[in-house]
Amino acid sequence: DSKDNKELLKVKLAIDSCAPFGKDKIISEIPTKNGYHIITDRFDVMEFKKHFPDVDVQKKNPTLLFLPESLN
Repeated sequence: DSKDNKELLKVKLAIDSCAPFGKDKIISEIPTKNGYHIITDRFDVMEFKKHFPDVDVQKKNPTLLFLPESLN
């Protein structure tokens, strides 16, 4: 979890550099209390984990999209 925009950009670039190549994989980024949820299309998670082993990648997991008091 991080609100660091430079770190967010690094993670997003790493996701887009993973297979399959030739398309953007980032669908949306959603701010959370402690950082961001990044909603993506499919990508090679094993390749991504080589560069960011501590980033939690979850599949088929619900995301709370609206809770107005949570970001204050």
